[in-house]
Amino acid sequence: MGVINISRGCSLIGLLVFSCLLMSSTLMTDFAQSDALLKRFPPGLYVDKIEIIDYLDGAQSIKDLPEGQNAQFIALMQAQRAVVPQGALLIVHDVGQNANWPKWIHPMRNFLPDVGWMTFSITIPSGKLYDQRQYEQMIKDRIGASIIYLQNKGQFNLVIVGTGTGSYWVAKYLSEYMQDVDNFGFAMISINGHENAVNQTEKFSEYLSTLTIPILDLYLPKNEYELNQAKWRKGLMLSKQHPNYSQIKMHDSAFGVNGEYDLVTRRIWGWLKVNAAGQEAQVKVK
Repeated sequence: MGVINISRGCSLIGLLVFSCLLMSSTLMTDFAQSDALLKRFPPGLYVDKIEIIDYLDGAQSIKDLPEGQNAQFIALMQAQRAVVPQGALLIVHDVGQNANWPKWIHPMRNFLPDVGWMTFSITIPSGKLYDQRQYEQMIKDRIGASIIYLQNKGQFNLVIVGTGTGSYWVAKYLSEYMQDVDNFGFAMISINGHENAVNQTEKFSEYLSTLTIPILDLYLPKNEYELNQAKWRKGLMLSKQHPNYSQIKMHDSAFGVNGEYDLVTRRIWGWLKVNAAGQEAQVKVK
């Protein structure tokens, strides 16, 4: 695993021209995406850590990888900058977006470190490169490896954030892998979450309804269908008597970038302070 410090505006590909020659095509694609997204913002505004993550022991293993596939991916990390650390946010972006998407993700991952939250935004592979089963397994593996990586960094108060289809993948991962373990210290935030368009037989709301951790469901309905989907999710969660589920309807202006952070980030910050900040557990030494 390698770590590269890079100020916004610098060319990551330029810095890594020699090492990229040794990387797989998928890892190079991840780097190219992050290089492009970092150049969207003024240089020197923030400093990012580009993390090269290996699929660690304990993460779900990828099966039947395409020939030449390197089991690595990248993430953008911002360390917490407050005196009192609160935990870490693991961010999973929507299809067609990236790990520093200017809408929703950029304000969140750059402001919340100022109030004690590490942000760790991972890159999701392009579904065009794989069949559906490979694509799904790669996303699960990246989420699993990221959780283990953050825990190895001492981050045990974890909030997993999904935007768009990313919310579906987060809910599915937590439903499949975190239900039979002690999930104290975990929480989930969904921003404009919706279904996986490729697999219509599996529903975001159904995976969400299996979870017992604190959940924040922020949504902006673009049409009547999305409004009805949000109402259905809320009704389903109420019928399941979820102990800590909050749904908030946002207006279009709330999702625009306004200076340091937008209204979505403010909502998230407020919810984190009440529902997820600085959870502690007693650890018994055997």
